[in-house]
Amino acid sequence: MQELHAYNVQVFGISCDNADSLHPYAGALGTLSFPLLADFWPHGDVCATYGVLNEWGVPDRVLLLVNTEGRICYLDTSHVMEVPPVGPMVEACRVAHVA
Repeated sequence: MQELHAYNVQVFGISCDNADSLHPYAGALGTLSFPLLADFWPHGDVCATYGVLNEWGVPDRVLLLVNTEGRICYLDTSHVMEVPPVGPMVEACRVAHVA
């Protein structure tokens, strides 16, 4: 997180669940260092815009880095139980920061 924040990146999670269900979920995970956002209504509109809503109407486990113009700088899909690698994200931030 510190490496990403060095590039002025705001990290957040997004789910198609409503905000009321995200609070207990976040609590069950422990202390999160980023906010969780609800893409509940219209259902999955933001996830669909970024092309990460699957055929069951739920977002895949995806990491997106979006620049200030709304363009995707980095996209990686991972399994729910996988911890995604940080190195490629930091490198994408570095390249986007230099460009």
